[in-house]
Amino acid sequence: MSPPLLELDRASRTFTVGRRLFARRQTLKAVDDFKPTELVAGIATQLVVTRQLAAEGIDRVELGREKFLERTWAWKAESGGRITHQ
Repeated sequence: MSPPLLELDRASRTFTVGRRLFARRQTLKAVDDFKPTELVAGIATQLVVTRQLAAEGIDRVELGREKFLERTWAWKAESGGRITHQ
């Protein structure tokens, strides 16, 4: 937890501490639902598609989000989803 906020009055401190504890609880609760393999697979997929675009001389940012997502889903379909099973 971060250091106490001394400049706040008692009610504000209590609210702030309560809010921090709630956020921490929610974070810990979500750990069970977190699937790190999917996160890593998503990052790896983005890297592969970005490299493909660079080989074609296309910048990912200039391409735009929607077109990039289309390319990403196309690559995933083409690869057969192997990257999520590694």
